[in-house]
Amino acid sequence: MSLFSNIPACRGSQADAVAALRQQPTQSTHVAFWPVRFVWTPLPLRPFPHPVRVTTNGQFVSTLTSGHVRDTSGVVRPVGLPYGMLARLIVLFLVTHAVRRGEPIVPLGPSLASFLRDLAVSCTGGSNGRIKYLYDQLARLSSCTLSECWSQYERDPKGRTAQVDMGTNGALVERFALWHRTEGAAHQPPKGCFELSPHFFETTRQAAIPLDIRAVHALRRHPLAFDAYSWATYTAARLEREGRRLVVVGWSQLHDQFGRPNRRTKDFAQAFCRALRLVQLVWPSFHFHTLPGRLVITSARPHVPRTLSR
Repeated sequence: MSLFSNIPACRGSQADAVAALRQQPTQSTHVAFWPVRFVWTPLPLRPFPHPVRVTTNGQFVSTLTSGHVRDTSGVVRPVGLPYGMLARLIVLFLVTHAVRRGEPIVPLGPSLASFLRDLAVSCTGGSNGRIKYLYDQLARLSSCTLSECWSQYERDPKGRTAQVDMGTNGALVERFALWHRTEGAAHQPPKGCFELSPHFFETTRQAAIPLDIRAVHALRRHPLAFDAYSWATYTAARLEREGRRLVVVGWSQLHDQFGRPNRRTKDFAQAFCRALRLVQLVWPSFHFHTLPGRLVITSARPHVPRTLSR
C-alpha cells in the first residue's frame, strides 16, 4: 500500500497539493487515518532529551516511554522517543493500512528505500541520509510504550459522587521485523513488517480520524501544522456530532497538550496560530480567532465528509 504515490497531487510540490484540494473535493482514495490517541498525545516535534515524556489534556494524562536496546558495545541504552514528521508519516501509514484492510499486520515492503518511496520521502543514504533516519524512527516506534490515565465521576446507588481512576498501558507494536542495515549482503533480506498490538489495533479501528492525504502532503514540512490539522479535524467532527457552534480552549491547556515543557505559553500560542493559518491554506472553511488567553474554533464541517470516513 502506498499513501502518496497513487495520488497525482502528492507527486508534486506542496503548492500542487493545495491547488488540488481547492479544485477537487475529497474522494475515498484521498482518505488516510490518524489515531485519536495521538491527537490527545502528540508525538514530539523534535528529538526529545529524555526517555519519558508526559503530556496532559484536562483530566487525561499520557506517558510515552522509550524502549531499550543493547548497542554494539554491549551497553543497554534507551532507543529514544519517535519524533518529527517522518514518525507521523509512519504512524499514518500503519493506521491507514489497519483501518482499510482490517488487519493488524502491516507489511512495510522489501526495503527501506521502497518504504521511503511509499511515504513520498526522498531516498538518500550515508550517515545523515533519510534511510538511516527512517530506520531510527521505525526502531523508536516499534519499542515505545504508551500509558494513559484519566478520572471520571460516577454516582453510586445512594446518589453519592465518587471519583474513578482509569487507564490503559501497552505497546503500540506487538511484533516487528526490520530489514538488515548491512549493505552488499549476498542474500535478500526479509520484508519488513509491523504487527500492531491488539489494544492499539482495536482502539485505532474504533476511533481513527479521517484526513485528506493531499492536506498531509501540503503540510509535511510543518509537523506542528500537521498536529493542528488533525486536532482541528477532530474538533470539527465533535462540534458537528454535538450540534455545537464553537469551542473555546485555553492556551495553557493547549500548551500542556502540544507544547514543549520549556517553552513559554505566549510563544507557543504564536507558533500554534501560525500552524492554524497553514491549516487554513488546505482547509479554507476552517475558522478560528483568539481571545485573551483563549483560542476559539467556530463551527465548520469536518474536512473529510463522514460518508468517506470508512
